[in-house]
Amino acid sequence: MAIKKIGWGFGLCNMKCDHCYNSSDMQDSIPRFTFDQLRDVADKVCPDVRDINFGTGEFFCNPNAVELARYIASTYAHVDLSLTTNGYTVVKMSQPEVKHLFNDIDVSLDFPDRERHNAFRHHPLAWEWAIRALEILKEIRMQHTIVVCLTSRVTDEDLLSLLRLADSFEAFLRINWFRHTGRGSQELRVSAERAWAVIKLLADKATFCSLDSIFSGPLNVMAKPCPAGRSSARIHQDMSVTAYPFLKGPQWSAGYITDPDMNLERIYQSPVFQQLRNRKVDFCETCEFVEACGGGCITRAALHNYDFNQIDDYCPVYSGLMDSVEELYGRVTVQKQGNLVHDGYLCTTILKPHKGV
Repeated sequence: MAIKKIGWGFGLCNMKCDHCYNSSDMQDSIPRFTFDQLRDVADKVCPDVRDINFGTGEFFCNPNAVELARYIASTYAHVDLSLTTNGYTVVKMSQPEVKHLFNDIDVSLDFPDRERHNAFRHHPLAWEWAIRALEILKEIRMQHTIVVCLTSRVTDEDLLSLLRLADSFEAFLRINWFRHTGRGSQELRVSAERAWAVIKLLADKATFCSLDSIFSGPLNVMAKPCPAGRSSARIHQDMSVTAYPFLKGPQWSAGYITDPDMNLERIYQSPVFQQLRNRKVDFCETCEFVEACGGGCITRAALHNYDFNQIDDYCPVYSGLMDSVEELYGRVTVQKQGNLVHDGYLCTTILKPHKGV
């Protein structure tokens, strides 16, 4: 069994973001679990995993979530906990406890200005909480990241401003490439041309700490293939387990982790996880980059090309973009920095801004 990274989402959220893959909010229909139930799940998964990221919904809004993190931190010291937050959790929790519980924290910032960020998240305090959280994390000297969900609305100048913000807060910048699912509309999708233009824009302005295999393969930079079904899994708010945060529903579920006879080994050996691990992309069979790339992200294939055995739609060979890729040869290197839980958890791009960018 190779599942070492777990994402755990609870669902309740104090915002209603335009791009949310989970359509999170404060609905009464979202299940609430007792601490004892959450602890039992932790006891099932923590002996075998290395990292847990708490995301989907706002952590502090969910009953028993903080107590769960305290339990895991005290009982399973080998497990690194991380948090993806809109800032609210960091602002509301005590600073010593934030630093004690978490290895690193991602703060979501969709735009580099108050007006657009608040409008996108449908909350008048979204910007205030995010910026205050970044100030706190810098003050207490924790590993932290600004994470932007890259949509069609994000411009080059937005990205450069976010990179400068990350530099000013001594943070990493993570690009979570928008997937068309959940609340997010089709118009938010980013084309392959745009995705590669972003890599080109940032190539000389930051060090790539982690790079999706769909980019690294064609750039002749070795990377691990999409971790879905291999090394990571996602516990959703109903306790169903899928191979990826963006894959939800019965067709992707390996079962419920709360079932008495369910554990991570059964999930790893489930038919859906085996199918994802044994993915076969016909388009890639004769491609020179197949070993380094592995067909790219399973979720972009499944959600954008409607079959996980299809190609990731950011593939430059598939999209006729190899001329643009060749312009980047020698300009992109991947050098791991820090110890970030999101590194290897899903197909995402993590950068460290050059000083004074």
